[in-house]
Amino acid sequence: MTIYRMECVGIEDITPEELAEEFWRMGADEQALFFDHLARKSSGYLAMQLQAVSDSPELTTEARVCMQSVGEYGEVC
Repeated sequence: MTIYRMECVGIEDITPEELAEEFWRMGADEQALFFDHLARKSSGYLAMQLQAVSDSPELTTEARVCMQSVGEYGEVC
């Protein structure tokens, strides 16, 4: 994955909006790899982090629906 910017910045400087844009530009395989890395990076603490996100006043109704959709599509049948 390549992130194109007009200036050189560290990843810590990327905004949530830019990260979302880059995620949306990825193909399905890259997005799958993203979630795989997120699972490894979270070391079992993802549920706790998602609870914190869910409790945040910054989370809009649209964002909550997006989170629910990811969960629904991620269910193993």
